[in-house]
Amino acid sequence: MKKTLLLLITLVLVASSIKAQHRPPGFKNNDKIKALKTGYITDALNLTSKEAEKFWPIYNVYDKKIMDLRFEKSRELRDKIKTREDFDALKEKEAEQLLNDFINIEKDILAAKNDLNKQLLKVISAKKILKLYKAEDDFNRRLLQRLQGRKGPNQRQGQGPGRN
Repeated sequence: MKKTLLLLITLVLVASSIKAQHRPPGFKNNDKIKALKTGYITDALNLTSKEAEKFWPIYNVYDKKIMDLRFEKSRELRDKIKTREDFDALKEKEAEQLLNDFINIEKDILAAKNDLNKQLLKVISAKKILKLYKAEDDFNRRLLQRLQGRKGPNQRQGQGPGRN
């Protein structure tokens, strides 16, 4: 009963946070996945209602920033590379700039993670933060497996007919 109430409170907080946040253009509606991730993380961390109340606003800001960096900023760079008709004509200076842009995105992701750690240490234990990273990885792995499971066996990347 306690977990159900906590999950309900968390989902309400996340839903209101999601509505308040502006989604970058091109993002699809991922509310269902976000709700599943929220439930998964809440359960994995076994957050108290007091912890959840402070944890989720911090985490949601971090998650939005990471999504923007990983998907929007990286996609912009990848699109620059893909749209080049003559890749060999790319000047060395342009290539170096693109490499630096990719590195800067990774630095920004690391900075966001450092900031998250500092803020969360005021709210939850270091052990729960480690559990958070594990829960994120586990959730992403399960989501990927589920998405791959929806494809037919012949449609999975790298698999031919009759392979599992």
